[in-house]
Amino acid sequence: MALHQHPSLLLLLISSLLLLNQNLTTAITSGSTGRLPASLSTVINDLEAEGASRITTTTFLSSQGVTRRSRALILRTLFGISKSSTEDDDDDESEDDINDNHEEVIDGVTTAFGKKMHDVSGDSEESDVDEDESVGIAVANPPACASVSEVAATVHACGGNIVFVASVSDLNRGEGLFDQLAPAIECFLNGVPEDDEDDGDDLATPRTLVVVVEGAVTQGDLLTAKTQLESAAAEVLISIVQPASSQFTTLEEIFDNVEYVSSTSPIDEILLDVAESYDPTTAAQNVAMLRMPLVP
Repeated sequence: MALHQHPSLLLLLISSLLLLNQNLTTAITSGSTGRLPASLSTVINDLEAEGASRITTTTFLSSQGVTRRSRALILRTLFGISKSSTEDDDDDESEDDINDNHEEVIDGVTTAFGKKMHDVSGDSEESDVDEDESVGIAVANPPACASVSEVAATVHACGGNIVFVASVSDLNRGEGLFDQLAPAIECFLNGVPEDDEDDGDDLATPRTLVVVVEGAVTQGDLLTAKTQLESAAAEVLISIVQPASSQFTTLEEIFDNVEYVSSTSPIDEILLDVAESYDPTTAAQNVAMLRMPLVP
């Protein structure tokens, strides 16, 4: 049977191929096992080579009560990562497991990874671009052994964008939530250039915090988590070093966007909608300026 004799079948085949191609563009395109925040530069360069003209960077963090296995599962779910064939033996993971495949992501080993998303049209009324652009997401994934200063510098290099997984047990106790968050917030709050402070804009760079509530099912679960996290934040923020010109007491004063989501759905599109993106050169420069930790 010749396809040209059956136009409807030919159109169906073309549509299927186009859909397959779109799905492939959202797959993991780069991964690095190097030290943060420098490894993020590798991912940004790879995304640019794949055609991404705008890149959103973010750091993936979790509270103290999130187990290693749960963290790995949530990471795969949030960013649409296929499970590694070797990940069941997670005690034996090493850099050698993924050195031959930069598209494989293993939590605890891969320190940064990226994925190229679909193209964004500049014709949309809500778009601020002049022409069609290809967007990518670069995710920094600090390992458990990362120092506080390394995590803080990485968050700063990502423009203050954070995806934070909160354990329900930590939220209920009000503890274990800010071990990494507090130093990171202190770092980027005090890293604002003096020229920006003179302009009266303490948040010159838009920052986004996506709070992923482990095990949340209903909207009520998310609202409860928001109340609990903000309550804990109020106690922590008064104890960190902040610029003399401002004393923030809530997360919503520090971040331009704070979103609370479940741990059971992908968040790629949410990040693209609410987080700031940069051209690859600017994104790489942000990382290059922070090769050394900047904790006050």
